[in-house]
Amino acid sequence: METFDIETFRSAAPYIYAHQGNVFVITIPSSLVEGDQLPALIQDLALMQTLGIKLVLVYATGIFPLGKTKRPVIDPKILLKVQHKIGELQSRIESLFSTGLINTPMAGMKLTTVSGNFVHAKPVGVVDGIDLQFYGEVRRVDTHAIQDQLEQNNIVLLSSLGYSPSGECFYLDEYDVASTVAASIPSDKLIFLMDEKTLTNSRKQRIKHLTLEGAQNTLARRKTLSKTLKQYIHFAINACLNRVHRVHLLSAEVPGALLQELFSHDGAGTLI
Repeated sequence: METFDIETFRSAAPYIYAHQGNVFVITIPSSLVEGDQLPALIQDLALMQTLGIKLVLVYATGIFPLGKTKRPVIDPKILLKVQHKIGELQSRIESLFSTGLINTPMAGMKLTTVSGNFVHAKPVGVVDGIDLQFYGEVRRVDTHAIQDQLEQNNIVLLSSLGYSPSGECFYLDEYDVASTVAASIPSDKLIFLMDEKTLTNSRKQRIKHLTLEGAQNTLARRKTLSKTLKQYIHFAINACLNRVHRVHLLSAEVPGALLQELFSHDGAGTLI
């Protein structure tokens, strides 16, 4: 007979109360979207939604690995590849949010996901003498449209595509999208699910908390950090400097990291 851990449930009560009505922007790496762990993550996200948390999800395509400092040239063929990839990934996410079979964790849930032209883009143009073509950057975010969807208890899905007033489509950095949206709404938390292990100190112990200054020092002094982890910390610092008060770095390799981080005292990642 399975036992119900009532003490853990009771200890989570203050966090459940505190998070009700809050807006969380969460990035999902491509390895997770395409991997076997996605159904479990969707179940956790669905639970968060039913507990009153408003979700904006930004999913990565994985076509351009994180950690590269040079922006790629997005020609029409590459843009078409990105569009096809996004369609495939979005379809998988939406289908899993539609799960509702009896005797499954999402039985009886009625969850609606929405996507659209919420992010407006502009071309980056010529950089170091190279025309990046359809590589763009965020011009503005239609915050009112996103907030309207969240008020209707819909889950907002965002990709790495943005649209210009002239009707052109541009590739955008997913993490720049997440940071800009989080600052624009504004969100209560920005959560990066990382293709990396948990951030640790020199004794291999997980770093639970970092101030903005501490994150800046870590980025400047820790020479052993991987390029990818440095990028995530860099994104977190920029988000904090742009009115996002709390940024979480969580390893996608840890099962249930989201729930553990948000509803337990010990957490599972690093809060900046």
